[in-house]
Amino acid sequence: MNPFSAWLKYCNEKQLFEELLSDKIGLLNISKNTGTQKILDVGCGSGETSTRILNVLNKRSIPFEYTALDPFQKNIDAFKIKMGELSMSDIKYVLSTFEKYEASKNTYDLLVACQVLYYFDDIKSMIEKMLDMAKETIIVHHGSNGIHTFHQKFLPYVRTTDHIMSTYSEVQNMLDEINSDGKYKIQFFKFVCQVDIKACKDENSEDGNNLLTFFLGKDISEIPVDVRKEMHNYFKQNYDKYMEHDQGVFFVTKI
Repeated sequence: MNPFSAWLKYCNEKQLFEELLSDKIGLLNISKNTGTQKILDVGCGSGETSTRILNVLNKRSIPFEYTALDPFQKNIDAFKIKMGELSMSDIKYVLSTFEKYEASKNTYDLLVACQVLYYFDDIKSMIEKMLDMAKETIIVHHGSNGIHTFHQKFLPYVRTTDHIMSTYSEVQNMLDEINSDGKYKIQFFKFVCQVDIKACKDENSEDGNNLLTFFLGKDISEIPVDVRKEMHNYFKQNYDKYMEHDQGVFFVTKI
């Protein structure tokens, strides 16, 4: 099991996101438009979130043309396998970073950026690029509880590149600046997922160490042994079985 697989196993984030999207998608124009809807999934990964999005689209009988964008071939390959298992054939795959990807204004009816802002050097400019190329945008970003609290406690050992420390409050501030002229309708929702962190208390647990690697954004084996013990003790002292981890979801629609 790899770190992301451990996250999927021990956290209900994807399920809750699908439930929220299913409940709120009627607030987006994509649910009311006629014809095939063009959708861009930025940083699609292996398709775990994408599968949830596609479930909602299919349940709503929304016809779509889906483009999955990711900079890693292994993710694209895993995505293709997953879509094959689900008999999904109307998917276009693009191997590229979003920074290098180009599309004209309003090319897409919907752009989805789920947990990808951390990887950009300039988050605000990338949000502006997203909003330019799509009529509507969904952004998902974590909050200040759960993993972020863990980061604050062990800050020197968290991956230092990109913006892993950012929260949805910062994204909200950026969106407010971008929307100073009121050309977007911005709707915000929040859900709180539960992470089963029992394994994180056991320094010999492979699953626990995979979760810690996922939280830190770097291999737990790179962390000094004494600090690793502190991390295990942190979970022993602060949590029984579950850690609450909050997520912010933005629906941004051009007016």
